[in-house]
Amino acid sequence: SPIKIIAQEYCPGTEVAVDCIVTNGKSQILGIFEKAQATGPYFAEKMSISPTSLNRGEVEQISQIAADAVLALTADKSSAGHVEIRFTKEGPKVLEAGLRPGGAYTVAAVEYLTGINPYIELLKVLLGNDISVVQSNEKAILYGGIVIPKSGVLTSIQGLDIFESISELLDVKILNQPGEQVYCLPESAQPHFAYYLIGGASREEVLDKHHLIQASIHLEIADLVLAT
Repeated sequence: SPIKIIAQEYCPGTEVAVDCIVTNGKSQILGIFEKAQATGPYFAEKMSISPTSLNRGEVEQISQIAADAVLALTADKSSAGHVEIRFTKEGPKVLEAGLRPGGAYTVAAVEYLTGINPYIELLKVLLGNDISVVQSNEKAILYGGIVIPKSGVLTSIQGLDIFESISELLDVKILNQPGEQVYCLPESAQPHFAYYLIGGASREEVLDKHHLIQASIHLEIADLVLAT
């Protein structure tokens, strides 16, 4: 048959995203973010958090895997790298490796934790400078999303005032207003109603804020009426 299909194994387990900078065969990890557990069949982003729940050995292992993946793609040139890895029963497996900084709030999250902006750091190494030494401020950060549960017309929104009570709410973006049509996965590549970025003193603190936001905001969505 002229049709060729690539079948990719599903990899269950804890998923992390690793951001780094590489130059002259050397690498520097900028941040490691753990994603919310998800079982599919679709994987809308709900949360990424740092620090992760991984132990030191696991962090060192995925840091090396991520650096090796990016270095293999760059041929010893300077680049940013974003690598997504899942811990399966057989060990860590790379889901994706790209020569770019992470998307969404990743750049802002790295800068909050380290004081280093990945775009500026990439520009510095491209101009021939050495990689900066990264030192974390030992704080925690989480970027989350309110996922649209069904496609239809957004009729009302409850609970947005919760954002007024969240300390260290660094940013929030509301993407839809009542009366607009909204779409969930797999009908849309943008299945979110809102994004937010929250900081705090510990992993537990930012997780508590995230869970409070998720429990407080409710979307009323009416079915779409198709014209006949």
